[in-house]
Amino acid sequence: MCQVIKTAWYEEHDQKFRQVRTDNCKMAKTVVFVLLMVISLSFLWIAKVQGKTSFIVLGDWGYNSSHQAKVAKAMGEWAEANNARFVLTVGDNFYNEGVSSLTDPLWNTLYRDVYVDPSLNITWYACLGNHDHYWGNAIYQVKAHQTMDWRWYMPNLYYTFEVQDHEGDQVTIEFIVADTENCKSKMQMKWMKKAITRSSADWTIAVGHHPVLSSGKHGGTPTMYSSSSYRKAMEEEKVAFYFSGHDHSLEHISHGTRPTEYVISGSGSKLYDRSEESLQDVVDKGYTSEFFESTPGFVGVTIHNNVANVTFVDKGGNVIYWFLKENPRAATI
Repeated sequence: MCQVIKTAWYEEHDQKFRQVRTDNCKMAKTVVFVLLMVISLSFLWIAKVQGKTSFIVLGDWGYNSSHQAKVAKAMGEWAEANNARFVLTVGDNFYNEGVSSLTDPLWNTLYRDVYVDPSLNITWYACLGNHDHYWGNAIYQVKAHQTMDWRWYMPNLYYTFEVQDHEGDQVTIEFIVADTENCKSKMQMKWMKKAITRSSADWTIAVGHHPVLSSGKHGGTPTMYSSSSYRKAMEEEKVAFYFSGHDHSLEHISHGTRPTEYVISGSGSKLYDRSEESLQDVVDKGYTSEFFESTPGFVGVTIHNNVANVTFVDKGGNVIYWFLKENPRAATI
């Protein structure tokens, strides 16, 4: 019978081998523990993000250009990363004269065939711009909501809708979507002011195509700024944001003591430069243009409880500006 003799060398290296095996076992357990922690934290983070209300604000987007395609791609990436619930358009959805029927090819070439990322397969709450109104064509965007496209939401030329954050304090957010091409009409102005005044939601957000204030090429809209105007009603009723487009740029205008932030997201497919005359008008009215950039992009918004995070994103998916906004109605609701 053969007998194995453990030499000093064997015993020394056997002990080292056992130690290495023990260390490897401990390391493996540590790695598994860390991975489990990462997975657990990831699920917690995902659950938290899903409880927030995130959405995209896109304006002046319906023009077939290289800008449009790149902005669409960046939107898809942002929507997926932030679990966006919907897209909010601020008008000029189809250049140059809107859509002329429910079968107009522009529905495909400027909308369905461009915004193809699965993360954008969500509701599009649409607002009308001046280009959408040509030849009475605006009605077809309303009819599309009723008959042909489940994503497209436009029950009327102007309307309101409400969403709820299902986590935390379950805050409600009401959006008042105006048809500002008709903002000079007494009926439209009366409706806008009444909708703002009657809103009982935790957050109230106003939406329109024409900006109240802007330092872009078109500048602000005098009839919306005057003392008896939409602007006064928004600030008196503590509307948090007025989202608009028309000027083909990205801009944030604010006032140090007034509650409403004016956000322009009008560079979905076209660009305009800043106007020094328009900028001076903003300054003369006591407001500050906190940020202005003539670059293709959009605005992403995330609201959770009483804080909103507003990010300006360019066509490359880069965040070029952001700010936080506390709900101005929080203390009064």
